[in-house]
Order: sequence, then C-alpha cells, then structure tokens
Amino acid sequence: MPPSTVSSALSVSLSARQRAVHDHIARHGFATLDALAALLGVSVQTVRREVIHLDRLGLVERFHGGAGAVDKARRREYSEKKTLAREAKQRIAQAIMAQLRANETVFLDVGTTTETLAQTLALEDTPLRVVTASLPAAIALSGATQIETHVVGGVIGGADGSLIGAGAADALSQYRFDTCVIAASGYDDAWAPTDFDLQKIFLKRLVIKRSRMALLAMDAGKFARCAPIAIAPLGSFDRLVTDTPAPAAFMEAARNQGIIVQTSLPETQGAD
Repeated sequence: MPPSTVSSALSVSLSARQRAVHDHIARHGFATLDALAALLGVSVQTVRREVIHLDRLGLVERFHGGAGAVDKARRREYSEKKTLAREAKQRIAQAIMAQLRANETVFLDVGTTTETLAQTLALEDTPLRVVTASLPAAIALSGATQIETHVVGGVIGGADGSLIGAGAADALSQYRFDTCVIAASGYDDAWAPTDFDLQKIFLKRLVIKRSRMALLAMDAGKFARCAPIAIAPLGSFDRLVTDTPAPAAFMEAARNQGIIVQTSLPETQGAD
C-alpha cells in the first residue's frame, strides 16, 4: 500500500472487524465477500456493509462480489512480486502441470507465477519441450533432464530476467506451441488481462497466436489490479487458472467469451 493509504488506515477509527477486513485485503490485494465472511465467521451481508464503509473512507476499492487494495495500478518491483502469494502460485502451478501431456511443446511467459511453474516442472517426470523468454524459468529447468529447454535470444528487459526485442520475436516465430502459459499484472474494465511493458506484451500476443491452447495464470490478487496496456481480449484465452473464486462480474465475462475458469483451492477446501 502507498504510505498515504497506510497512514489513512491508521488514523481512522475502525472497528476490530473493519480493521481485519482492511488488513486482509491489504495483505492479499483482493478478497471476495464470501472469503471474507468465511474468514471472520459472519454473514456475507455483514461483510458487505463493512466493505462499503471502508470504500467510502477510501481504504479499499469495492467492486461486485469483493474488494481490492487501493494501490491497484502501482507497478510492483520484481523483488516484491517474488514474496507475494507464494502458496497460491504453487497451487496454480500444480493445476497447470496436471494439464500438460508428455512431449508437448510449451511456452512459459515471464513472471513469478511461471517461474513457480518451471520449478514444479523440474521436479516432475513428464518429458516436455519448454520454450521461454524468462531467464529465471530457464535456470529453474536447467537441471531437469526430462525437459528440453529452449531459451529465446534478445535483450534482457529488466530485473525479472525477461528477454525482449527483435531477437526474441524472431526466435518465437519459429515455433508452434501446444500450450502457452501467459502471465499478467491485472485486468481492464472489460476483464482483458493487462500489463505494463509493450515489448513483453508484443511477445505474449505473438505466442498466443501460435498456440493451440492459451492458458492465463494469475493469482486472485490480480482481480483488483490493473495495468495500462491490454494483452489480448479475455476470449483469446482458453482457460484461466487462479487460486480463489473469481468475482461474479468476471465469471459472467468468462462465460460470454468462452473461457474456462479453473480455481485451484487448498486441498481442505476442494477445487472447481
């Protein structure tokens, strides 16, 4: 959260329940009303009233079915991203791993979620050909003899170890992918996934067009975040894999655009 938001939260008189709601959203970036009600042991109607109050104070941003942190448009540093939603990313990685078939050609995008997937793939026995523009993902796969890892050329695009530029695009244009796994930073008002860097987005778009199946891998905190550039319409993807139930408005958009939403919940809660 920005300092101004933190100081506002500390200076406003909140009930214990309101502060619990605020703090949970601040930690996770996003929460559905159902999840908050279960966490606090109260009704959804009660949680909705607390969220409305926090929204009016400017401490959270309310939307249909949940609420998000108010710093949703801030671009997070790579070091910060690596610390966020670790368990969620692991569940997402396991869910995607279960969908991949032996000897497929798979593209792994840049991002901490896809890095977690690379670490998961390295520990499994499934033989795959993995193509990536992520140096951290490639390093995670370097000791996996069952994985044939292809690293595209190009220029290093930042602290996340991304590879960008004409060299990367030329290399990727030589492949046809069975599955591509795409990461993003948030969604726009039409629920298209969004990101910050146009050069990275260009590569994402290229890969989506060259893939039989396009998977979107995004933890639920991204539902409440946005970035300035749309990667592609939501309907360009075949499936979203996330970690908690999506907002109702997103589910409606997904149904209308023909995308499957797969929720990888903790084992004690079951999964969709």
